[in-house]
Amino acid sequence: MYFDEETAEIAELKAAAFETLLFFPGIDFERWCVVLLREYTTEVVDALGADPDEVREALNELWFDTVYDDPSTDIAKKFCEWSALLKDQRMVDYYHRLAEENNR
Repeated sequence: MYFDEETAEIAELKAAAFETLLFFPGIDFERWCVVLLREYTTEVVDALGADPDEVREALNELWFDTVYDDPSTDIAKKFCEWSALLKDQRMVDYYHRLAEENNR
């Protein structure tokens, strides 16, 4: 519903949401929301508006239902799946090596 149309604002929010997963390995949904709202306020508001209930509903959809197609690796997974995959720093380091190899 919120992410049916890929606007520039939605693309920026998805990139910020993915970056959060890389900076906080193994982050859970609640903490991910807190970090996005605190560190990426502009991206959240630009993409989703400022109504707290709507933002929470949209972030829930983003985490559990929305697929992020990572341009660095060409891997597509839901954000919750990415979080499980990027569960610790070792896996984040592996991700960075894979992205580097893919971009050569």
